[in-house]
Amino acid sequence: KTPEKRRLYGFAFLLLSIEILMLNPGRAAYILYASLWAGVIWHKTPSKFRLPALILCSFGFVSLFHLSPMLQERLHDVFSDIHNLKQGVQSTSLGFRWQFYQFSYQLFQKHIWIGNGLGAYGFYFQILNPVADWLGPPNPHNQYALIAVEQGIIGLGLTFVLFYQWWKNMSITGQFF
Repeated sequence: KTPEKRRLYGFAFLLLSIEILMLNPGRAAYILYASLWAGVIWHKTPSKFRLPALILCSFGFVSLFHLSPMLQERLHDVFSDIHNLKQGVQSTSLGFRWQFYQFSYQLFQKHIWIGNGLGAYGFYFQILNPVADWLGPPNPHNQYALIAVEQGIIGLGLTFVLFYQWWKNMSITGQFF
C-alpha cells in the first residue's frame, strides 16, 4: 500500500479516536471505540491470530471497565434508565432517545424513498414539539435515523454503498492503515 493511503487511513483512525474518546460524551462511545479497535485488529492481524487477538482485546476492555469507577457508574446509569423507562418515566436518557426514534420513524414514513429534505428533522421537531421535556437541540441521536428521515432509503442506501466501498478497499489491500 502506498504511504499516502496509510497516512489517510491513519488520519481517519486518529480522528475517529479523538471524536469517540474526547468529544462524544455518550455511553455508546465506549462500544464504538471497542468496535474500532476490533476492526483494526481484524485487518492488522494474520488470520490464525485474529481470534486470540480479539479475545485479548475484549479482556483488556473488561479489565478497563473493572478498574474505572466512571465506566461502572455509566453502566449503572444505563440500568437505572432502563428501570425508569419500564416504569413509564420517559424523561431519562433512554426515554428521550426512544421518543426521538419514534418521531424519526413517523417522519421517515412520510417520504420513505426520497426523504423529507435536508434539515427536515430539526424543522419538524421545532414545529411539532414531539418531546416536550427535551431542552436540547433537535437531534435524533442516531445518524442513520437522521439520514433516513432527511434522505430516505435512497440516501441511506448510498451511505451504505460508501461504507461498502471503504470496506472493500480495506479488504483488498489487507490493511486498515
